[in-house]
Amino acid sequence: MKTFILSSLALALFSAPVNSKEVSVDLDKIKREVNIMSNILKASFAQDKNLGVRHIESQYLISQGITFKLDARSFDINSFSWTNILPPVPVPVHAAPIDFYFGETQMGEITEQVLSISGEAYNSALEAIAQTGEHIRELAERERDVDHEIRSIEREARDINFERRNADKDDVKDLEIRKQKLEVQVKKLKTQKKQLESKQQKLRVEIRENKTKNKTKALERKKLTLKNIKNILSISLCDYGAGLRNLPNSESVNFVLKNAGDKSDIIYIFTKKDIKSCVIGNINAKQLLAKSINYHF
Repeated sequence: MKTFILSSLALALFSAPVNSKEVSVDLDKIKREVNIMSNILKASFAQDKNLGVRHIESQYLISQGITFKLDARSFDINSFSWTNILPPVPVPVHAAPIDFYFGETQMGEITEQVLSISGEAYNSALEAIAQTGEHIRELAERERDVDHEIRSIEREARDINFERRNADKDDVKDLEIRKQKLEVQVKKLKTQKKQLESKQQKLRVEIRENKTKNKTKALERKKLTLKNIKNILSISLCDYGAGLRNLPNSESVNFVLKNAGDKSDIIYIFTKKDIKSCVIGNINAKQLLAKSINYHF
Protein backbone atom coordinates (compact mmCIF):
# COMPACT_ATOMS: atom_id res chain seq x y z
CA MET A 1 0.00 0.00 0.00
CA LYS A 2 2.83 2.38 0.94
CA THR A 3 4.61 1.60 -2.34
CA PHE A 4 1.40 2.30 -4.28
CA ILE A 5 0.97 5.70 -2.59
CA LEU A 6 4.58 6.72 -3.35
CA SER A 7 4.23 5.62 -6.96
CA SER A 8 0.98 7.54 -7.34
CA LEU A 9 2.57 10.64 -5.82
CA ALA A 10 5.56 10.45 -8.18
CA LEU A 11 3.26 9.98 -11.15
CA ALA A 12 1.22 13.00 -10.10
CA LEU A 13 4.33 15.15 -9.74
CA PHE A 14 5.76 14.26 -13.15
CA SER A 15 2.39 14.36 -14.88
CA ALA A 16 1.45 17.81 -13.60
CA PRO A 17 1.87 20.62 -16.15
CA VAL A 18 4.95 22.81 -15.60
CA ASN A 19 4.00 26.46 -15.20
CA SER A 20 6.84 28.47 -16.71
CA LYS A 21 7.39 32.03 -15.56
CA GLU A 22 5.23 34.38 -17.54
CA VAL A 23 7.22 36.37 -20.10
CA SER A 24 6.87 40.06 -19.27
CA VAL A 25 8.73 41.45 -22.30
CA ASP A 26 7.62 41.96 -25.87
CA LEU A 27 9.97 39.62 -27.72
CA ASP A 28 8.94 40.87 -31.15
CA LYS A 29 9.83 44.44 -30.26
CA ILE A 30 13.11 43.41 -28.67
CA LYS A 31 13.98 41.35 -31.72
CA ARG A 32 13.35 44.34 -33.95
CA GLU A 33 15.48 46.59 -31.73
CA VAL A 34 18.28 44.02 -31.65
CA ASN A 35 18.28 43.79 -35.45
CA ILE A 36 18.47 47.59 -35.72
CA MET A 37 21.38 47.74 -33.27
CA SER A 38 23.11 44.91 -35.12
CA ASN A 39 22.84 46.84 -38.39
CA ILE A 40 24.19 49.96 -36.69
CA LEU A 41 27.21 48.02 -35.43
CA LYS A 42 27.83 46.48 -38.85
CA ALA A 43 27.72 49.91 -40.48
CA SER A 44 30.10 51.34 -37.87
CA PHE A 45 32.62 48.53 -38.28
CA ALA A 46 32.38 48.70 -42.08
CA GLN A 47 33.87 52.20 -41.97
CA ASP A 48 37.21 50.76 -40.85
CA LYS A 49 38.24 47.84 -43.08
CA ASN A 50 41.37 47.20 -41.00
CA LEU A 51 39.20 45.96 -38.12
CA GLY A 52 38.17 43.00 -40.26
CA VAL A 53 34.86 42.40 -38.46
CA ARG A 54 33.35 39.74 -40.69
CA HIS A 55 30.42 38.42 -38.66
CA ILE A 56 28.04 39.67 -35.94
CA GLU A 57 25.63 37.25 -34.31
CA SER A 58 22.94 38.36 -31.86
CA GLN A 59 20.55 36.72 -29.43
CA TYR A 60 18.35 37.63 -26.48
CA LEU A 61 18.10 35.73 -23.19
CA ILE A 62 15.17 36.58 -20.94
CA SER A 63 16.21 38.03 -17.55
CA GLN A 64 19.79 38.37 -18.80
CA GLY A 65 19.85 40.61 -21.83
CA ILE A 66 21.12 40.95 -25.37
CA THR A 67 24.33 39.29 -26.51
CA PHE A 68 26.29 40.19 -29.63
CA LYS A 69 29.07 37.86 -30.76
CA LEU A 70 31.71 39.52 -32.93
CA ASP A 71 34.19 37.68 -35.12
CA ALA A 72 37.10 39.79 -36.38
CA ARG A 73 39.72 38.47 -38.80
CA SER A 74 42.44 40.49 -37.06
CA PHE A 75 41.91 38.47 -33.85
CA ASP A 76 42.88 35.17 -35.50
CA ILE A 77 46.69 35.37 -35.35
CA ASN A 78 46.91 32.48 -32.87
CA SER A 79 45.51 30.09 -35.43
CA PHE A 80 48.31 30.72 -37.90
CA SER A 81 51.96 29.72 -37.68
CA TRP A 82 54.62 31.33 -39.81
CA THR A 83 56.66 28.15 -39.45
CA ASN A 84 54.32 26.58 -42.02
CA ILE A 85 56.15 28.41 -44.78
CA LEU A 86 59.70 27.57 -43.68
CA PRO A 87 61.20 24.94 -46.01
CA PRO A 88 62.46 21.72 -44.42
CA VAL A 89 66.10 21.14 -43.56
CA PRO A 90 68.03 19.85 -46.62
CA VAL A 91 68.01 16.07 -46.97
CA PRO A 92 70.65 13.68 -48.34
CA VAL A 93 70.80 12.93 -52.06
CA HIS A 94 69.05 9.59 -51.73
CA ALA A 95 66.10 11.10 -49.84
CA ALA A 96 62.93 12.55 -51.32
CA PRO A 97 63.35 15.98 -52.95
CA ILE A 98 62.53 19.08 -50.95
CA ASP A 99 59.15 20.43 -51.93
CA PHE A 100 58.60 24.12 -51.32
CA TYR A 101 55.31 24.70 -53.09
CA PHE A 102 52.66 27.15 -51.94
CA GLY A 103 49.30 25.48 -52.50
CA GLU A 104 46.25 27.64 -53.13
CA THR A 105 44.77 26.88 -49.71
CA GLN A 106 47.97 27.64 -47.81
CA MET A 107 48.63 30.82 -49.80
CA GLY A 108 45.04 31.89 -49.18
CA GLU A 109 45.45 31.43 -45.43
CA ILE A 110 48.72 33.34 -45.43
CA THR A 111 47.30 36.16 -47.52
CA GLU A 112 44.21 36.51 -45.33
CA GLN A 113 46.29 36.68 -42.17
CA VAL A 114 48.66 39.20 -43.66
CA LEU A 115 45.93 41.45 -45.05
CA SER A 116 44.07 41.45 -41.78
CA ILE A 117 47.13 42.49 -39.81
CA SER A 118 48.38 45.45 -41.76
CA GLY A 119 47.96 45.64 -45.50
CA GLU A 120 50.62 46.74 -47.91
CA ALA A 121 53.51 46.33 -45.46
CA TYR A 122 52.60 42.73 -44.77
CA ASN A 123 51.99 42.00 -48.43
CA SER A 124 55.60 43.04 -48.97
CA ALA A 125 56.70 40.91 -46.01
CA LEU A 126 54.85 37.90 -47.38
CA GLU A 127 56.41 38.32 -50.81
CA ALA A 128 59.88 38.67 -49.27
CA ILE A 129 59.45 35.52 -47.18
CA ALA A 130 58.16 33.58 -50.18
CA GLN A 131 61.14 34.71 -52.25
CA THR A 132 63.52 33.77 -49.44
CA GLY A 133 61.94 30.34 -49.21
CA GLU A 134 62.26 29.88 -52.96
CA HIS A 135 65.93 30.86 -52.72
CA ILE A 136 66.47 28.23 -50.02
CA ARG A 137 64.84 25.62 -52.25
CA GLU A 138 67.14 26.55 -55.14
CA LEU A 139 70.21 26.36 -52.88
CA ALA A 140 69.08 22.95 -51.61
CA GLU A 141 68.75 21.69 -55.18
CA ARG A 142 72.22 22.95 -56.02
CA GLU A 143 73.56 21.26 -52.89
CA ARG A 144 72.01 17.96 -53.97
CA ASP A 145 73.63 18.33 -57.40
CA VAL A 146 77.00 18.95 -55.76
CA ASP A 147 76.49 15.93 -53.49
CA HIS A 148 75.69 13.80 -56.51
CA GLU A 149 78.81 15.00 -58.31
CA ILE A 150 80.98 14.33 -55.25
CA ARG A 151 79.65 10.79 -54.98
CA SER A 152 80.26 10.23 -58.68
CA ILE A 153 83.87 11.43 -58.46
CA GLU A 154 84.54 9.39 -55.32
CA ARG A 155 83.17 6.34 -57.12
CA GLU A 156 85.56 7.04 -60.01
CA ALA A 157 88.44 7.36 -57.53
CA ARG A 158 87.60 3.94 -56.08
CA ASP A 159 87.64 2.50 -59.59
CA ILE A 160 91.12 3.98 -60.11
CA ASN A 161 92.37 2.35 -56.93
CA PHE A 162 91.06 -0.97 -58.20
CA GLU A 163 92.77 -0.50 -61.60
CA ARG A 164 96.11 0.28 -59.94
CA ARG A 165 96.29 -3.20 -58.47
CA ASN A 166 96.72 -4.79 -61.90
CA ALA A 167 98.31 -1.90 -63.80
CA ASP A 168 101.94 -1.66 -64.92
CA LYS A 169 104.23 1.14 -63.72
CA ASP A 170 103.42 3.58 -66.55
CA ASP A 171 99.70 3.11 -66.12
CA VAL A 172 99.99 3.48 -62.35
CA LYS A 173 101.57 6.90 -62.83
CA ASP A 174 98.73 8.04 -65.11
CA LEU A 175 96.16 6.68 -62.73
CA GLU A 176 97.79 8.52 -59.83
CA ILE A 177 97.63 11.79 -61.76
CA ARG A 178 93.94 11.19 -62.52
CA LYS A 179 93.27 10.41 -58.88
CA GLN A 180 94.98 13.62 -57.71
CA LYS A 181 92.87 15.67 -60.13
CA LEU A 182 89.76 13.99 -58.81
CA GLU A 183 90.76 14.77 -55.24
CA VAL A 184 91.17 18.44 -56.17
CA GLN A 185 87.67 18.42 -57.72
CA VAL A 186 86.20 16.80 -54.62
CA LYS A 187 87.85 19.37 -52.39
CA LYS A 188 86.41 22.24 -54.46
CA LEU A 189 82.97 20.67 -54.50
CA LYS A 190 82.98 20.13 -50.74
CA THR A 191 83.93 23.78 -50.26
CA GLN A 192 81.06 24.76 -52.55
CA LYS A 193 78.69 22.50 -50.61
CA LYS A 194 79.74 24.10 -47.33
CA GLN A 195 79.07 27.56 -48.78
CA LEU A 196 75.62 26.47 -49.94
CA GLU A 197 74.81 25.09 -46.49
CA SER A 198 75.97 28.34 -44.90
CA LYS A 199 73.77 30.42 -47.22
CA GLN A 200 70.75 28.24 -46.46
CA GLN A 201 71.33 28.57 -42.73
CA LYS A 202 71.53 32.36 -42.97
CA LEU A 203 68.28 32.48 -44.93
CA ARG A 204 66.55 30.23 -42.40
CA VAL A 205 67.66 32.52 -39.59
CA GLU A 206 66.34 35.47 -41.60
CA ILE A 207 62.93 33.81 -41.99
CA ARG A 208 62.74 33.00 -38.27
CA GLU A 209 63.68 36.58 -37.36
CA ASN A 210 61.01 37.89 -39.73
CA LYS A 211 58.52 35.50 -38.16
CA THR A 212 59.24 36.96 -34.71
CA LYS A 213 59.01 40.54 -35.99
CA ASN A 214 55.78 39.85 -37.84
CA LYS A 215 54.19 38.19 -34.83
CA THR A 216 55.15 41.14 -32.62
CA LYS A 217 53.61 43.56 -35.10
CA ALA A 218 50.53 41.36 -35.34
CA LEU A 219 50.06 41.41 -31.57
CA GLU A 220 50.42 45.19 -31.55
CA ARG A 221 47.88 45.42 -34.33
CA LYS A 222 45.55 43.10 -32.40
CA LYS A 223 45.71 45.35 -29.33
CA LEU A 224 44.96 48.41 -31.44
CA THR A 225 42.06 46.61 -33.12
CA LEU A 226 40.61 45.64 -29.74
CA LYS A 227 40.88 49.23 -28.54
CA ASN A 228 39.10 50.55 -31.64
CA ILE A 229 36.35 47.94 -31.43
CA LYS A 230 35.70 48.73 -27.75
CA ASN A 231 35.45 52.43 -28.58
CA ILE A 232 32.97 51.75 -31.38
CA LEU A 233 30.84 49.59 -29.08
CA SER A 234 30.65 52.18 -26.30
CA ILE A 235 30.02 55.07 -28.71
CA SER A 236 27.29 53.10 -30.49
CA LEU A 237 25.55 52.35 -27.19
CA CYS A 238 25.71 56.00 -26.16
CA ASP A 239 24.45 57.28 -29.51
CA TYR A 240 21.84 54.63 -30.28
CA GLY A 241 21.20 52.87 -26.97
CA ALA A 242 17.90 54.74 -26.61
CA GLY A 243 16.59 52.44 -29.33
CA LEU A 244 16.72 49.52 -26.89
CA ARG A 245 13.70 50.89 -25.03
CA ASN A 246 12.04 47.49 -24.58
CA LEU A 247 15.08 45.95 -22.89
CA PRO A 248 14.27 45.71 -19.15
CA ASN A 249 16.28 48.04 -16.92
CA SER A 250 17.58 45.09 -14.90
CA GLU A 251 19.20 43.48 -17.94
CA SER A 252 22.34 44.23 -19.94
CA VAL A 253 23.92 44.37 -23.38
CA ASN A 254 26.77 41.88 -23.71
CA PHE A 255 29.50 41.57 -26.32
CA VAL A 256 31.58 38.45 -26.93
CA LEU A 257 34.72 39.23 -28.93
CA LYS A 258 35.83 35.90 -30.38
CA ASN A 259 39.58 35.15 -30.00
CA ALA A 260 40.26 38.71 -28.82
CA GLY A 261 42.32 37.41 -25.90
CA ASP A 262 45.31 35.11 -25.79
CA LYS A 263 43.60 31.84 -26.80
CA SER A 264 40.34 33.10 -25.30
CA ASP A 265 37.31 35.29 -25.94
CA ILE A 266 36.80 38.64 -24.21
CA ILE A 267 33.34 39.44 -22.85
CA TYR A 268 32.09 42.97 -22.17
CA ILE A 269 28.88 43.58 -20.18
CA PHE A 270 27.11 46.96 -20.24
CA THR A 271 24.13 47.40 -17.90
CA LYS A 272 20.96 49.05 -19.20
CA LYS A 273 21.28 51.58 -16.36
CA ASP A 274 24.75 52.71 -17.50
CA ILE A 275 23.67 52.81 -21.14
CA LYS A 276 20.75 55.11 -20.24
CA SER A 277 23.12 57.35 -18.28
CA CYS A 278 25.30 57.72 -21.35
CA VAL A 279 22.31 58.33 -23.64
CA ILE A 280 21.10 61.26 -21.52
CA GLY A 281 24.62 62.65 -21.13
CA ASN A 282 25.34 61.90 -17.49
CA ILE A 283 28.45 59.95 -18.57
CA ASN A 284 30.38 59.78 -21.84
CA ALA A 285 31.37 56.79 -23.98
CA LYS A 286 34.77 56.49 -22.31
CA GLN A 287 33.17 56.38 -18.87
CA LEU A 288 30.60 53.87 -20.07
CA LEU A 289 33.39 51.59 -21.25
CA ALA A 290 35.16 51.97 -17.90
CA LYS A 291 31.97 50.96 -16.07
CA SER A 292 31.55 47.78 -18.11
CA ILE A 293 32.39 44.37 -16.72
CA ASN A 294 34.94 42.54 -18.84
CA TYR A 295 36.73 39.22 -18.54
CA HIS A 296 38.46 36.52 -20.58
CA PHE A 297 36.79 33.17 -21.07
